[in-house]
Amino acid sequence: MSRQWWLEKAEPEQPICPECGFECEVIYIANGDVVGCDKCIVEKDAYDWMDEMREASAADKGSYYRDE
Repeated sequence: MSRQWWLEKAEPEQPICPECGFECEVIYIANGDVVGCDKCIVEKDAYDWMDEMREASAADKGSYYRDE
């Protein structure tokens, strides 16, 4: 060990996301609860998401009525 150990800086502790377990820079919180981090949350356009939900709903209804 060097004689000047107090001058050597320790590496800072990196925060870890409680949802995915990866080291992260940003934590997202909704209603007071951690929902994820910049690595495990995906940003999506609301209109694209809405279209996908409508298509999925239509596909579910379609498969139900196809059997009749």
